[in-house]
Amino acid sequence: MIIHEKHTLKNGMELTIITPGAVYAEQMVEFIKVVDEESLFLGRESRDKRRSVQETRDFFDAKLKSTNEAFCLGLINGEIAVEFFVLPTSNRVRFAHRSLCGLVVLKKYWGMGIGRLAVKKCIDLSKQLGYEQLELVTNTQNEAAISLYKNLGFEICGNLKNAMKYADGSYADEFAMVTYF
Repeated sequence: MIIHEKHTLKNGMELTIITPGAVYAEQMVEFIKVVDEESLFLGRESRDKRRSVQETRDFFDAKLKSTNEAFCLGLINGEIAVEFFVLPTSNRVRFAHRSLCGLVVLKKYWGMGIGRLAVKKCIDLSKQLGYEQLELVTNTQNEAAISLYKNLGFEICGNLKNAMKYADGSYADEFAMVTYF
């Protein structure tokens, strides 16, 4: 699925949503390094192994060929502001109706409506790909995200205690959330 769309944000800036090709691999590697340091709400951090530039190119190529998943970037003036995706929860037939989404917005672009736009796009993509429901997990302390997801039709369907363990030994819980089409 190839995507190329332009959206005007609430501050008047333009966000271009694309299905990235290999040309964005280097920029994506740098984006991941930055966002992994900006929030404790993400499931990964700087100590985690990251994809190399070549692995990222291969990843983008695979996503371009996929018929049951989508991976997108949102660009502002050529800079990656957001990454988001929709993919199957499993490759098993009994779970073929379920999809999973995730997103991360670069901190300097928080509060501009990019997260809302990305979640709405994930819902649209999930429907276009033929799924019947869309799922996500989010840190229970991420009140802004939880509010956004609820506002867009997601409901909390579970709480995973101690889902993440931080470097200091503390834990964070995650909510499982779902919306149905």
